[in-house]
Amino acid sequence: MSLEIGAVEEFGYEVKTHHLASELEGSEGGTLFPKVYSTGAMVGLMEATCARQLARTLAPGEISAGAGLERVTHTAPTGLGSRVRARAIYRGLEGKLHRWDVEAFDAHGLIGTCIHRRVVLDAQRFHKKARERAKAPT
Repeated sequence: MSLEIGAVEEFGYEVKTHHLASELEGSEGGTLFPKVYSTGAMVGLMEATCARQLARTLAPGEISAGAGLERVTHTAPTGLGSRVRARAIYRGLEGKLHRWDVEAFDAHGLIGTCIHRRVVLDAQRFHKKARERAKAPT
């Protein structure tokens, strides 16, 4: 099964405490960042939306992994308890990379955009490589 160019996927959730910028590791107890939806959480939402769409096309033993983000914007603050959602439009294959244009929204409108790319991999080989890298000295 393959994705059709122009296929749309949407996914969303309610902003919880762990999504806030003030909760990021290294935020000095919340003093370095505001108590709003973090850019990292927004990017995670965008990535998850694309991964969910691609997952329906994967063969047994395959997994997809993020391969790049471009032109990420985060243009509006969103508070705790707000509902956020991403809308991903599949743009096709570029070599081995699947590409989407993604927008994120809250109840008031657009909060961010990006271009996201994912690659399809053999799950066992991918996880083996990750375990090996985890053991490597830093």
